[in-house]
Amino acid sequence: MKHLLLLALALAATALVAGDATGTWTGTMTVVSGDTYPARMVLKQEGDTLTGTAGPDENQQRPIKNAKVDHGVVTFEVPTEHAVMKFSLKQNEDDMSGEVTRELDGRTETAKVSVKRVK
Repeated sequence: MKHLLLLALALAATALVAGDATGTWTGTMTVVSGDTYPARMVLKQEGDTLTGTAGPDENQQRPIKNAKVDHGVVTFEVPTEHAVMKFSLKQNEDDMSGEVTRELDGRTETAKVSVKRVK
């Protein structure tokens, strides 16, 4: 019984640290060459379900697909004309960071993503 109580407390603490991903997030995407590009996401979380949009700025947003939140890890896909961008981000309160990958012309490209909640 004592072990179950400790497990429940640990899970509750993890949920509090990760929090809700709902909000507007802005930051950067950094590709292997070191070039950086703006990143903006508008997300709404209900349980482990996530909806919203992502893109470089508020005028270029695309709907996210196959999105979910699992123990503070936010994953979703953004279909574009040429490829599907796959995001995997770790949330820590008002910060999220991780990677985005896409396959283009037989190559897999990866970039680092770092965003902060602005509202």
